[in-house]
Amino acid sequence: MSLFDNFAPQKALPPDRKARASREDGAAGLEKILERVLATGRYPATYHYAYEQGQKLLPEYHFDATALRAFTLRLVRWQEHPDFFWKIGALLAGLCERADGERIELFLRPLAKPVDRVGYMNRKHVSVRGDAGERLGYRMSAGCLELDGSAGDGAGTRLGGGALVIAGDAGDQLGLDMEDGVIELGGNAGDDAARGMRGGTITIARHAGARAAYLMAGGTLRVGGSVGDELAAECLGGEVHIEGSAGRALGHRMRAGDVHVARRIGQIAESLRGGRVTRGKTLIIDDGQPVR
Repeated sequence: MSLFDNFAPQKALPPDRKARASREDGAAGLEKILERVLATGRYPATYHYAYEQGQKLLPEYHFDATALRAFTLRLVRWQEHPDFFWKIGALLAGLCERADGERIELFLRPLAKPVDRVGYMNRKHVSVRGDAGERLGYRMSAGCLELDGSAGDGAGTRLGGGALVIAGDAGDQLGLDMEDGVIELGGNAGDDAARGMRGGTITIARHAGARAAYLMAGGTLRVGGSVGDELAAECLGGEVHIEGSAGRALGHRMRAGDVHVARRIGQIAESLRGGRVTRGKTLIIDDGQPVR
């Protein structure tokens, strides 16, 4: 037996085991980043800090979308930390921006509650499995963010570009202060959908609550079902298309814009001052005045 037999080279791992080892190593590195972020406490308390840390911490770790996906499957073990839900959404957004590859999948369904600010400032194609908390896609500027569950309040707030696609329902203030891009909602929206909207397109497949298009100044809102009271209140521009009915006080203090309601209108507000309103195929308000 030769002395060198003890130093014989090890057999290479099969491709499938090698890939699995690579994913596990990448996920372990991401857990170290999470551990560092959680150790800082809530100061500074801004979620943007967690986003930046996701991009900058431990720069020696290089990871791809596969490792990031594996990392999200390990998050359950961290969720009891008091700061976990405060930071994880923005941290994941920073990690998505940093990861190699343009298509990313995040598994959040096993967590105890929905995560806020998923897709913060997103510019990639990200698919999220599970529900999301508040401010889904906040300040998103490009790419595509897909959610196969429901979202909390403020989904698409200050959306500046790209596409936000939500399979389920959304809470209040969908598309708040939206500037551009596309929001597609497969279910119902809460109150104040398209509040302060200035551009882009929001499509709601089913119903929306009260005060849809409040303070809207531009863009297009389409609702496949009915809406509540005070549609287009204080509206300054843009287009609103309702395939169902609208409630009372439509156009309260409305100044401009076009509102189309396919079915019944509960009441047009006496305070309406401008804009156009069409019921069915009939124009009933033009430049704020009843059409005789």
